[in-house]
Amino acid sequence: MMNTVTCRKKQKKRWRFPLLFSLLALFALILPCTVFADVTCTPLYRNDADLPEGPVTFRDIFKIYKFPNTLYTVDVSGKELKQYMERSAEYYNQWMPGDINISVDPDAPGYAYDMFGGVDYEINLSKPKGERIENVMYKGEPLKDDEILKLAVNNYRYSSLLKQENIIAGKRDWASSNSVRDMIVDYFADHSPVEPTVDHNWRITGIDLSADDPRREELIGLVNDGLLEAPAYKSYNLADYDALVAEAKKKEEESFYISEITDELFERIKGKSFKDDCTISREDLRYLHVLHKDIDGNVKEGEMIVNQYIAEDVLDILKELYKADYPIEKIRLVDEYDADDEASMEDNNSSSFNFRFISHTNKVSKHGLGLAVDINTLYNPYTKVVDGERIIEPVTGEPYLDREAEFPYKIQKGDLCYKLFTEHGFEWGGDWSDRKDYQHFEMPDSVVETLYG
Repeated sequence: MMNTVTCRKKQKKRWRFPLLFSLLALFALILPCTVFADVTCTPLYRNDADLPEGPVTFRDIFKIYKFPNTLYTVDVSGKELKQYMERSAEYYNQWMPGDINISVDPDAPGYAYDMFGGVDYEINLSKPKGERIENVMYKGEPLKDDEILKLAVNNYRYSSLLKQENIIAGKRDWASSNSVRDMIVDYFADHSPVEPTVDHNWRITGIDLSADDPRREELIGLVNDGLLEAPAYKSYNLADYDALVAEAKKKEEESFYISEITDELFERIKGKSFKDDCTISREDLRYLHVLHKDIDGNVKEGEMIVNQYIAEDVLDILKELYKADYPIEKIRLVDEYDADDEASMEDNNSSSFNFRFISHTNKVSKHGLGLAVDINTLYNPYTKVVDGERIIEPVTGEPYLDREAEFPYKIQKGDLCYKLFTEHGFEWGGDWSDRKDYQHFEMPDSVVETLYG
C-alpha cells in the first residue's frame, strides 16, 4: 500500500462511461505534471478498470495501467494532431437516426482509444470515420493546421500508430527514464487524496438519443433488467422497438419455468434439504426458475423447490410479483445454507422445501412437504411465546416485530404478496392468533390430508 494514498469518488454511476472518462482525465492531469507538453493523449487499457474509494494499492495502479510503457514527447502540427484524433475517433460507430445509445466498433480495441488533454474538441458521430473531429481549440483559439504543439505520448502509441501509419513527421525529442505507471504511482504519493474529475474539454455531437421518447426509457429498462444485451457494439434503434420488446418478453417468459428434479439437481439437495429420512418422494417435487427484483430494482435469478401440487401457483405468483416490481431480496435453495433455516432466514432468503418433522412429532411439516413458502424472511419473522419466553426466528428479525414501523421487504395484510398468495389458496402466518409467522404462506391442512392422508 502506498502510504495511505486514497482515492475518493463523488457518486456511484450505473453507466461506466463517466467512470472511464474520469480515469482518462486523471491520466491527462498526471502527464503534464511529469513533463512539459501542450497536449497529452491517454488510453485506458482495460474496460473493467476502476479505482475503488479508499486506499490505493500497487495492484490498483497495475490494473488501470497494465503495460510498462514509457513516455515520449514529439512536436506535431495542428493538422497532424487532428489526423491522430480522427484515428482515435474511429473507435465509435457512426450514429444513425433513431439510435438510442452510442456504441463502439467491435473491431476497434478499447486500448487503442485515446482521449486528448490540452485542447478542446468535438467528435461528431453523425459523420463517417475520418470526418468526425470538429472545432479543435487550443488556448481558446481555433487550432491552426500549421501550429506546432508539443505532444506527450507513450512509446507504444508513438511507434505502432503515429510513425507506422505516417501520421506525424517529427521524431521524439525526449524519453522518460521511468514508466508511465511509475509516474502514476508518484503522482498518487504526492497528491493524496485524489478525486477524479472530468474537465469537459471534449464532447460528442451530431446525435439525438431520443431522451424524451418513452420507448427509449423502456428499452434501457429492459437492458438493466438483463432481458436485452447491453448494446455496446451495435446501437439499439427505435425502428427495431417492437422486435426488441418481443425479444425481451420471450427471454422473460423463458426465465420462468418448472422442471422435475433432475439427477444433477438431486445431487445438490441430497443430504441437505432432501435428508436421508425424507418421506416425500423426489417425484412429488418440482424445481422453479424465476426472476425477481430487489429493493433497488436489480433483477436477479431465483431458484425454489416446491411440491408439484403448488408449482404452477407459485410460479404464477412470483411472475406477478416480478412484473409489479415487488421486492424480494433473495430466492435461493435452502441447500446453499446447508439446509440451515436460521442461516437462510438471517440472509433474508425466500424458500420453500426443506424436509423436517414438526418438533416432538412424527408429522412432516408443510415445508417438509414443499407446501409452504417463506418470503423475505429476515424482515418478516416468526414469533411465539412459550412458557413466558418469546421465541423469534430468525433471532436477528426482532427489530421487525413492530409491524407499524416502516422498513423494506415488509409483508402486510392486503399488500400484493398477501393478495396473490391468498387468492391462490394459501393461508398467511400473519393471520394466526396463537403465533405470528409474517414470512409464511402455506396450503391448508385439508390439502395435506387430501394429498398424503
